[in-house]
Amino acid sequence: MSEQDNGATDRDAGGEIEVLYIDDPTAIERLQQYSSDTQVKVTGVQTRKEVVDELQRETFDCVVTEAELPDVQWSQFVEIVAEAGDLPIVLYTAEEFSSIPEIVYRAVDTTVEKGSEQNREFLVEKIRGLTADDEGDAVGVPESDVTDRLDEMAMGGTAAFVVADGDIRWSNTAFVDAFPVDLVAGTVPDGGDFYERLAALRRESPTVMRELLGVRNRTHRGEILSIPLSGPDNDRRYYVHDSYRLDSGEKLEVFREVTDWATVLERLEQFELLVEHSRDALNILDAEANIEFMNRAGHEMLGYEPNELDGEHSTKVFASREELERGQRAVQELIEDPDKDSILVDLKYERKDGTIIEIANHATLRPSEDGSYAGLVGVWRDVTERRKWERRLEEYQRLVESAGDPMWVLDDDGSIKLLNGAMADAFGTSKSALRGTDVREVLPPDGVEMGEDAIRTILSSAGSEWETFETVIEEASGDERTYEVTVGVIRDDEGRFNGSVATFRDITERKQKTEELQRQNDRLDQFASVVSHDLRNPLTIAQSYLELAEESGDPAQFEKVQDALDRMEAMIEDLLTMARVGGNVEETDSVYLETVVNESWDHVETAESELTLDISSGERLSCDHDRALNLFENLFRNAVDHNDPPVTVRVGTLDGETDSKAGSGFYVEDDGNGIPEDERADIFDHGYTTSDDGLGFGLSIVQDVADAHGWGVAITDGTDGGARFEIHTD
Repeated sequence: MSEQDNGATDRDAGGEIEVLYIDDPTAIERLQQYSSDTQVKVTGVQTRKEVVDELQRETFDCVVTEAELPDVQWSQFVEIVAEAGDLPIVLYTAEEFSSIPEIVYRAVDTTVEKGSEQNREFLVEKIRGLTADDEGDAVGVPESDVTDRLDEMAMGGTAAFVVADGDIRWSNTAFVDAFPVDLVAGTVPDGGDFYERLAALRRESPTVMRELLGVRNRTHRGEILSIPLSGPDNDRRYYVHDSYRLDSGEKLEVFREVTDWATVLERLEQFELLVEHSRDALNILDAEANIEFMNRAGHEMLGYEPNELDGEHSTKVFASREELERGQRAVQELIEDPDKDSILVDLKYERKDGTIIEIANHATLRPSEDGSYAGLVGVWRDVTERRKWERRLEEYQRLVESAGDPMWVLDDDGSIKLLNGAMADAFGTSKSALRGTDVREVLPPDGVEMGEDAIRTILSSAGSEWETFETVIEEASGDERTYEVTVGVIRDDEGRFNGSVATFRDITERKQKTEELQRQNDRLDQFASVVSHDLRNPLTIAQSYLELAEESGDPAQFEKVQDALDRMEAMIEDLLTMARVGGNVEETDSVYLETVVNESWDHVETAESELTLDISSGERLSCDHDRALNLFENLFRNAVDHNDPPVTVRVGTLDGETDSKAGSGFYVEDDGNGIPEDERADIFDHGYTTSDDGLGFGLSIVQDVADAHGWGVAITDGTDGGARFEIHTD
């Protein structure tokens, strides 16, 4: 490689300009043919290797290239050129300026539209301007026909004028459009900044004239000049300015209009500000999945310095090959589905420090003129924390769904917000049907009231985090179940009430067992009382009369002993009956009601009393046969023993509404004296009796048998004035 100093050569003012041109063979040949009669020597290359080799072997003054480089990224291409001496770069392209990537605009010093011979002439002039030795001085341009050509270029918006010694000697029509006609033949003041002099010509403030999109200026010889237009909209035209020294010694000032291009650049600059300051990570991948661009947020998300990943292949940041393949499948799906504009896929990436993060990647295909795949535009959002909480929530949801206990979440107005399957099953419906339902529609009033009390207690300063209460709920099957309800509250960020959560534990069996245990304990107490007190009395009597009988031999004394023993035997039988009827009925049989009633009547000493039936022959009763016999026997015995004979006892079935309760079952009534209302609350107590000879166990046994079956017992007046016992079996 020959010696060079920042791209400058030792050529004389009339020497050749060495240009390295990267393009296809046809374009290279055309430019070489045109430049053969000029002072521009064109060397054509097509690959990265050829670019590197030529820059190392020869000394070049300028590089000309198409927008689409063969096998190298633009960022890498700029570095290669910079190593060769920071040569000026000219973009010579047929593409629309608005479609050229911003990274290309940033890299080049000027742009020339490819096409006609006129454009090639303009390219040569641009090269001359970029390689001039001094600002404002260019290699000589032949004066012949130059004004005619500039008049033709005015049709494309290129303004030009020739100045000598401060006087405008000539100008084309485009310049006349931009400047006052009466000043076309005016004088450009000598000295000072050119733009100040030009502003003076237009009678404009130099500040107004220098709104030049300066941050976009990448030229060595030209700037983008902003020319205000007349009118209320404050529109402007934008020109790229170049100066050339004519063979005559006059100065040619050329302003090529680039208003459309400048407007695009201005918008790009605005978009760049948005992109760089966006909280979301934004990135662009080319067709080979190289990272062509990534904003600051993207680099920060992955733990890199700004621009550190530009030009790297995207595989550098994927957490694993599996994640890469998932991303590739998603892109392939997007390419193959013409109805899809974008995809959203969560992928795992590896940060620079080795930690793994999860990113929601919203990707869109980059547009291309021929419809081929050109890469992706992606918007990234770090969802690592969100996904962690989502997975935790999924675990909780699975836990709640797998729990056997019904659960729900209510909003602050008491509507069901969330619930599990067990809750829906309890009410015989679906989760969707219950969701949004007011809790007052599914819980009994006392359950709602206790729940509201629990919430108030929790929210009070003295309240705990959880409160528990019991309520009875009628399920879809019609069964009443007892639930232990545990309530907690949900608060918002400011600690205000925002809803509640509750779990329901079915304690029906537990309650039944507890109540049964209590009944058993009560019976044990009663047994103990009977054994210790009631049985002791007849035993003491029997012992006393036995001593008298032994002393006197009087048969009457032995009869009294026998009576006492008979009473003790009756008491023991009643105790045994109470023991048998205790406890819930586990299994039932379907028996004919008429058969059970007749069998029970035959077991009782009824003397002259009469039994009548109001029962259909096919009526059945689901019950424990032996316990049902005990119930009827004690009801019959109660009717016979507590009324003057003869007594008529009637047994019939209940159907629908009765005096005591709506429902079905059976009744036993007599035509005796009846039971006073003030005694009805006590007659089922163990040991309660109004007879001197009674033990007070009969009706207590009736109540125990009914409870064991889950039946209800009610007392009312009989049809003929006696007592009526109604047994409700539903």
